[in-house]
Amino acid sequence: MFARLRHVAPSLFLGALVTSLLSAQPPATPDTGTVLPIVPERTLRFTTDEGTWMSLDVSPDGRTIVFDLLGDLYTLPITGGTATRITSGMAWDGMPKYAPDGRSIAFISDRDGGDNLWLVHTDGTNARRLTREVDNALSSPTWTPDGQYLIVRRFGPYPTAENYLTNVPLWMYHRDGGTGVELYPAKPNVKTTNTGASVSPDGRTVYFGSHTGGYSGENLGAYQVIALDRTNGQERPITAGAGGALRPIASPDGRWLVYATRAGTKTALRVRNLQTDDDTWLAPEMQRDDQEGYAPNDVLPSFAFTPDSRAVVFPGGGKIKRVDLATKTVSEIPFTANVEVGMGKRLFHPLTLTDGPLAVTQLQGITERPDARQLAYAALGKVYTVDVNGTTAGTPRRVTSAAGREHSPAYSPDGQWIAWASWSDTEGGFLRKARSDGRGSPQRLTSVPAAISTPMWTPEGDRIVYTSQPMRAGLGSGPVASMAELRVVSANGGEPTVITRAGSQVALVTAASPGPTRVYFSEVVP
Repeated sequence: MFARLRHVAPSLFLGALVTSLLSAQPPATPDTGTVLPIVPERTLRFTTDEGTWMSLDVSPDGRTIVFDLLGDLYTLPITGGTATRITSGMAWDGMPKYAPDGRSIAFISDRDGGDNLWLVHTDGTNARRLTREVDNALSSPTWTPDGQYLIVRRFGPYPTAENYLTNVPLWMYHRDGGTGVELYPAKPNVKTTNTGASVSPDGRTVYFGSHTGGYSGENLGAYQVIALDRTNGQERPITAGAGGALRPIASPDGRWLVYATRAGTKTALRVRNLQTDDDTWLAPEMQRDDQEGYAPNDVLPSFAFTPDSRAVVFPGGGKIKRVDLATKTVSEIPFTANVEVGMGKRLFHPLTLTDGPLAVTQLQGITERPDARQLAYAALGKVYTVDVNGTTAGTPRRVTSAAGREHSPAYSPDGQWIAWASWSDTEGGFLRKARSDGRGSPQRLTSVPAAISTPMWTPEGDRIVYTSQPMRAGLGSGPVASMAELRVVSANGGEPTVITRAGSQVALVTAASPGPTRVYFSEVVP
């Protein structure tokens, strides 16, 4: 593709590709798509002055902002005020972008069942579908300066066993329809993951954030800005920051490039002088990016220059803000939006609990006393015993009235005692025991809080073997998960002894059965 463009003058900007882009003739009448068969059964209405993950753009005359909010498009005077909703319904509309002539808005909508590219007049009328993607989801549209083409991210198809990396190339479509062409990387068997693009005012350079390889889980700083020369196909990275470089936008006068980057825990804006390559901070914080996420709808909402190239309008802190390039002063553009969201039927089925006993449908850690006349088990986070006589069972009773969770009951060899593990989010876990006949008070056998599981008595009944991990071991993986230990403690309590520790590749050590001279256990290796 680039070879065919090598000698095309920038002023023609992709004119040689019209035949390819219009491989499908545009319909004689506007393609309004297939309307989703979902009918709202209730409506949520409220007024708000803030929103989350709002993409926005500024009209070519500099008077109006268009932005998305909860699946609808709104327009707003550049000075602020009450927003006007221009699309509505059950469809999810977003990522609006004004055409260069200011007469229409490109946006992404799922109103036909997929995330396709649509075009609508600025007053919200005459919406028509431009693309017919099914397996691919489009996002982040941007116009070429001549208003004839739209460049989008093309996310998908989703990974398969043979294709385990999702490719996110940049794709280009003509405003009258067609199947489009791959703009980047446009090379056989090459995959990249890209953010929304921006085209220089002369149409020669396309700027976008990119990293090599398809999506397989993102790393902070992987995205960097690429400048693609459309006359010869040459590409060059122009950033290398540790926080990455996202969603670059070129100023209408061709002098500036603004992009987002992670600055510590915040996402901030930087500005580059394209004449001198001087690169400085512009705004200390905007909307948080999604570099570590799946980002099917891009890693950051869109933001835009004002037509005079003197300021950038961006979403941040739930508000719409403006930053002046000369002074770097950030100000808020106040808005209110009257939201009206249609929703499907509320799938709510009330459950009625009687005042009688609760029927428990799942028992855990069921164990039998050696004389087979009693069972112990855990249910609803508590340990119970129940006397049995043949096939007849008595009334279950708790072994303790303490708060917190209890699990993993185990009988002593003589059946006189039950040991179990307890847990409290504030105090941690301990090994405890109580008499199986319910007499006396429960006893705590360990003193150092830990995550304890699977207690087992030795055949002599004088000691208990159990698994111990740090208190927070269950809250994550990594080094903590491989610190499990097999310990033994006196049945009367005291200082435990470590029998063995998990190896470097062992995630968990589980006690199985202590014998007269050995302890048999299993290892779970990740």
